[in-house]
Amino acid sequence: MKNIREGEFYKTLIVCDKAFDILYGYYCESERDRWEPTPIYPDFIKNPQHTKDGRPFATAEQAVCEHYTPKANASGEEWCNDCVHFKLYEEIIGVCQCRHRQKSERKDE
Repeated sequence: MKNIREGEFYKTLIVCDKAFDILYGYYCESERDRWEPTPIYPDFIKNPQHTKDGRPFATAEQAVCEHYTPKANASGEEWCNDCVHFKLYEEIIGVCQCRHRQKSERKDE
């Protein structure tokens, strides 16, 4: 098995014309003693990012917002992937389609 190091490049995902470089690392310090580094996906709660039309990016396993509306087949975990507003694009990265969370007139992107 390959000896993976923290900070090594895993892959680039392109979602809605935006590139996300995924690197190996740890989600929390307690993981360092137990596992090898794992691909770390963006934290869109701490660092919000939006599509060109102002829709927020989210990960499938991200905690839901106040506009959460469960899908008929929701897992019960209350992750974005369980919400009718979430559209999955690449692996676990998607976009929230909720009109309440869409930013208007994005000038910074």
